[in-house]
Amino acid sequence: MIQSNSAACQDILVAWYGDDFTGAAATMEVLTFSGLPSVLFLDMPTQDQLKQFPDLRGIGIASTARTQSPEWMDDNLPAIFSGLDDLSPDLVHYKVCSTLDSAPHIGSIGRAIDIGTKCLGTQSVPVMIAAPKMQRYQCFGHLFAGVNNDVLRLDRHPVMSRHPVTPMMESDVARHICLQSDQLEGHHIPFTDLKAGHGQIPQPETPGGKAVVAIDSIDAETDAHAGKLIWDARERCRFVVGSQ
Repeated sequence: MIQSNSAACQDILVAWYGDDFTGAAATMEVLTFSGLPSVLFLDMPTQDQLKQFPDLRGIGIASTARTQSPEWMDDNLPAIFSGLDDLSPDLVHYKVCSTLDSAPHIGSIGRAIDIGTKCLGTQSVPVMIAAPKMQRYQCFGHLFAGVNNDVLRLDRHPVMSRHPVTPMMESDVARHICLQSDQLEGHHIPFTDLKAGHGQIPQPETPGGKAVVAIDSIDAETDAHAGKLIWDARERCRFVVGSQ
């Protein structure tokens, strides 16, 4: 495990953990195309490895968490989240698919949030699943995905509603995640609030609770508003969940 001062000479904006390899690589692609040098590892990097990349702004780790049980997450994620925290990034990002692939028994995003909030000491978790450029939209809390020439709610999508491992029976993002944990309460920020400049990330309503805050995104404008909202809240909401 690297030490907390190992990246002291670097200004890491985002440290991410992908729940599969392709998604982790897609995050690196987005950051790199945005002008932020990034690198992807298959495990926590050593100090010697990090020294080879002195100008990094993003560091990622690819995993198989999407295919793993909650028990596997209990055994493996605490060390990963603590290691990413040691890099002192502005944001720690648990990267998931923009079709929200997950279930209570496998690839549980809810369990990952339980572990991440405990390791990073946060209570409210911004969740941004939508990716409008890929025809994945969140509107009033519900996730939609394009197929052929149509855009359908995820629980009516001809592929995702019939997924062989994680069939999507719920399109409400916050509700879907909260069904995977008994420690989470769900909230969402509608795109109308974002466009009006009223969006804010709430604290949990329950003392000692954890808030999952699903943020709408339907176009480039709401993407930008959501990004600013997450960035401005980074001191108290360092742990974030979402697609690339």
